[in-house]
Amino acid sequence: MNHRQLLLPLVVLLLAGCEDTRSEPVMTTPEGDSPVVQERSAVDQLVAQLASGRDPTDAKASKRYDEAVSTLIARGSAIEPQLIDHLRRAQDWSIRLGLIEVLQATGSKACIEHLIVMLDDEQPLVAHRANATLEEFCQHQEIPRTAKSGPLAPVPKPTDLALDAEERVWAAWHGEYKHALKIAWQSWWDANRDQVEIK
Repeated sequence: MNHRQLLLPLVVLLLAGCEDTRSEPVMTTPEGDSPVVQERSAVDQLVAQLASGRDPTDAKASKRYDEAVSTLIARGSAIEPQLIDHLRRAQDWSIRLGLIEVLQATGSKACIEHLIVMLDDEQPLVAHRANATLEEFCQHQEIPRTAKSGPLAPVPKPTDLALDAEERVWAAWHGEYKHALKIAWQSWWDANRDQVEIK
């Protein structure tokens, strides 16, 4: 066997290993994560920070909650899918409440169905915020303010001047009517979704 016969298989192997394996370069940071991964991680951390809002009497925790809400709002509507995902999975009611607050400022029609799901949330404050957001987005009220039939909007008695009066009245109302409220909103949305424009 001459040298040419020995080199031929070697050249073939080398050429086979030189196939064009180029792909789009992945932009990475010095830390190794892509900007997209870093953005998702930053949003996840801010969402976790919303748990600070559980105790309104804790000034430092409330400040952390407010900072998280403001920073998430500043990120705009681009993170809406991630916020919706967190809203549906969050075990902590304070996180759900904060997410709805952010969506109220940045959300689109994409979040309406998810807000409707929150109407029978176990935490009345979450449901209250979801209902208020739906009313603002849709310019529609499912809880009548002045009607002779059906459950009227929960309003504290004029003599009840306690700071938590509205919260207590809503919680009692929500306990009795939350499922009906959710069904009513879903029915209204199914009939009107094509006409609703969120600005």
